[in-house]
Amino acid sequence: MQEIKEYEKAVENIAIKFCKIFKSHYNKADWTGGEIGDVLAVGDLFVNLNDMLIVLKMGATKQEFISYYDAVMEGEKINLENWLRKNR
Repeated sequence: MQEIKEYEKAVENIAIKFCKIFKSHYNKADWTGGEIGDVLAVGDLFVNLNDMLIVLKMGATKQEFISYYDAVMEGEKINLENWLRKNR
């Protein structure tokens, strides 16, 4: 379907912009399970599409995202948007 192709292209463009923030090369094969729009491996991080959108919308830096990611891995229960608002 044309709509699916357009969605996947848009998602890939978002992922490419996100990867540039991390100075990482986008690779279509880095989507978990090969499902574009699910979770993308970026270096040692696993990032869902929603978090990519928040980073781009809010202009978050690489360091801000890594700090958030580390906090979540240590057990903090907060979403990225709220974390950014709280820690900026």
